[in-house]
Amino acid sequence: MGHSMLLAAAVFSAVLSACGTQTTASDPPGASSAMDDAPFVVADGEVMVSCGGDGAGWPPSVMTEGVQGVLSDDEARGIFQGILSDPMTGEEAALSLFRDGVDVDWRVLHEDDNSLTIGLGRWTEQGPTGQSAYILGLAREGDAWRPTGWGDCQLSPVLKEGNSWAEVTGYKGDAASARLTAQVSERECTSGRDPGPYLHEPLVVETNERVTIYWTSEPPKGDQNCQGNPSVDRVVELNQPLGARVVFDGFSYPPREVRAR
Repeated sequence: MGHSMLLAAAVFSAVLSACGTQTTASDPPGASSAMDDAPFVVADGEVMVSCGGDGAGWPPSVMTEGVQGVLSDDEARGIFQGILSDPMTGEEAALSLFRDGVDVDWRVLHEDDNSLTIGLGRWTEQGPTGQSAYILGLAREGDAWRPTGWGDCQLSPVLKEGNSWAEVTGYKGDAASARLTAQVSERECTSGRDPGPYLHEPLVVETNERVTIYWTSEPPKGDQNCQGNPSVDRVVELNQPLGARVVFDGFSYPPREVRAR
């Protein structure tokens, strides 16, 4: 089985800047038309998230209790027992998903006519927590549900078409300056290409406490290998000096703190 590969903290009085322009918003990201040009998908005021930032995704608000009315507890336990009993999947499932049997916390994160995405273990609106939290994909086969894959889950905002995640891995900046230099690298396998020509302009969200940078790039075309992705330095212009604010990278959900270099 392959392993499956997430920003919606309320931001008030935020200043959004991208491509050298800026718009002042008084609502959380996604609730304002100022976010229409953001590279990620927003639905009903929530940033959609998924494992790795691809697929249809789901709103963070469902990650605790799940989508209601899709499966009964008995139905879910029956599906889990079937995975354990199957000679093709049982051994691996027993070592990861169901180490303590099928009496595991679960919730439906996403559904459509022919597939389900299940979160196993302990999840909150911040995502999976603990070593026993997994993602399980199911596909309908007749009247039954069969596993399509499972694994750990690293949440990211779901991107709009034409975007691939890049990551801010470090930065240099002076508290008295409104300019910082970000170290940026692409997340997907890119055959080790120079990311510079492919990087989009970042979306920068500023509040009194933090600066969050969402950086994307042009997706690579064709087959790629994973020989390691180089990084480049890019200057980010802020609307006011950095001061004591903390820098965060928006690739992760929730955004991850970036250390100064």
